[in-house]
Amino acid sequence: MEVTPIELPPGDTDDFDLDQIDFILPMMKLEDGISAHKIGDRKKAFDCFEKHAEINNKVAKYWLGYYYWEGYVVDKNLGKAVELFREAADKGVPDAQLRYAFALSDKNSPLKFNLEDFVKYLTMAADNGNTAAQFNLGDLYFNGKLGISKDEEKGLSYLKLAAIKGQPKARAMLDKLKINYFV
Repeated sequence: MEVTPIELPPGDTDDFDLDQIDFILPMMKLEDGISAHKIGDRKKAFDCFEKHAEINNKVAKYWLGYYYWEGYVVDKNLGKAVELFREAADKGVPDAQLRYAFALSDKNSPLKFNLEDFVKYLTMAADNGNTAAQFNLGDLYFNGKLGISKDEEKGLSYLKLAAIKGQPKARAMLDKLKINYFV
């Protein structure tokens, strides 16, 4: 089928301003943005994360927060980063839960350390399968760190979960303690 352009009478396009038209451009898939990040194309990744965050994609909000935290493509903005981490964390993104917990304990963070929130978000991340959170929470309970009551059983449970999934620090800790993590 052939498309024939419509001819407009002279003068009908005089007030036609292309800058005032919103073009709908195809949006890059979030997975492609993550792939761009992995190969170091941070500008492309940031643009993708920003667009997906605008439509409330919780994983994109985590990634956008990460870029603000690290100062990739944009000026470092820890306040904006923790806001995005918390939003994504509260929507169930394990990496955001971990990052928010760590932001609570980071001296450079605008957040004031709150042990209850730190443990809450670390536990959320661990229970959602984040192996770094499982290791850190296991270590916290096993050794009774930060004033947490020592609970070796609970600590070992998280450490074993992390070790089974290949978390190197959990494996090293359990190997040093001569504890088999496959039982």
